[in-house]
Amino acid sequence: MRPNVLRYLPNDEKAVATLLRALCVLKPIREVVVRLFTDKEFGADKVEFEGLTTEFHIGEAIPDMCLQADRLCVIAEIKVSDRRGLTPNQPETYLLWLARQPVDHKFFVLLVPPQYAEQHRQEYERRKAAFRAREPDAGVRFVEINWLDLRSAFNEADLSEASVYARDFRALLEEWYIPVPVKFTPRELGVTDMFSRDAAKAVCDLFDFINKIALKLEREGFNIERAFQKRWWDPEGEYGIYISCENQYVLWLGVWTAFWRDHGRPLCIAVQKGKWHPAIIRRFKNAFPDHLTYPPNDSHPYLTKCIEQHLLGADAVRDVADWLQEAYLDGICAVVGGKQPNRMSRRGR
Repeated sequence: MRPNVLRYLPNDEKAVATLLRALCVLKPIREVVVRLFTDKEFGADKVEFEGLTTEFHIGEAIPDMCLQADRLCVIAEIKVSDRRGLTPNQPETYLLWLARQPVDHKFFVLLVPPQYAEQHRQEYERRKAAFRAREPDAGVRFVEINWLDLRSAFNEADLSEASVYARDFRALLEEWYIPVPVKFTPRELGVTDMFSRDAAKAVCDLFDFINKIALKLEREGFNIERAFQKRWWDPEGEYGIYISCENQYVLWLGVWTAFWRDHGRPLCIAVQKGKWHPAIIRRFKNAFPDHLTYPPNDSHPYLTKCIEQHLLGADAVRDVADWLQEAYLDGICAVVGGKQPNRMSRRGR
């Protein structure tokens, strides 16, 4: 597989908006983006690169992207996570600002993932309808698209053939929004003979799963610290991720070699007792009452929960992420909000 530099950039909304704007310095890419954002009415000839800005301040509100030109103003709100909803001022504050602009063409763009949560879509539609009722003569046109619409527009314009940047960006969107599922077959889950193709594929899929769930959780807004040790097979080795918010670790997930060796479970989640926030420990205990304490005689052991086989058989990244959100991660940042502790110790250090 050809390396994709863009894969290793931050993938939060601010970073992705900045990346999209940077790509627009190339006129063919700007043509596609502007036409998509203006329902095909305008193109790159009408909108110069300098007319595209990110984090455009309109009083106390800061839209992700703004396009401005003679007679034209576009405000774009960008979401990269399926679960990231609207803030209290979205999109009303943006729409009221747009309504006051002395231009002939005003567009509000909502750019979201293709599987954007239905409750967030419904809330957006409710707020849009309320604005239209309040400002019937605002003249704001609405454009609702998803990231795969942008990918399709790149394909239709043959941008990937003309630009390595466009090709990498398209590949990034495909990795995020139409990924190849990590699926462990029954034969792989039941491997007893290391001299087999199933054994090799199962191990490769373990690491692929950890990489992909790290990317997914980053798009959900969590901070992810990767602990991808080259010697993961050592007794104290690991190949996993530390999930945090407000500079506090809230969960570890991955392959913990010693635990796998002692308990026969290759994937697990864990929190560290005595080192991490007490509220996190309480939450983990309540969410997973069947957890194990490991190592049992350690002064600061981890509370550990195995990731069960039934979550790995169809789409492991999707199903494990959903399980974690529902059982533990949903609202976790509120538990440690505002805390600024010293750097937490890593396992084995």
